[in-house]
Amino acid sequence: MKADDIRILLEELRQLKNQELSRLVLDDNDLVQILKVSKRTLATYRTEGLINYAKVSGRIYYTWQDVQDFIDNHRIENNRHERA
Repeated sequence: MKADDIRILLEELRQLKNQELSRLVLDDNDLVQILKVSKRTLATYRTEGLINYAKVSGRIYYTWQDVQDFIDNHRIENNRHERA
């Protein structure tokens, strides 16, 4: 997923009210579309402990906070300094 895609996604989600975000629950299909990865990749992320999730009746769910933490943990800061 490109940094621009992540920024766009985050901006769209920031527009939601905080209360709505705290109740937002995503399933595998939602996250596949958001992160543009395969279900197998999500399974790998879970197995490697890279993303938190809940399993209810055999289905996998993610809270928005799980997704936000995953993205934050993979953030690469730009350390370039502007030249004078």
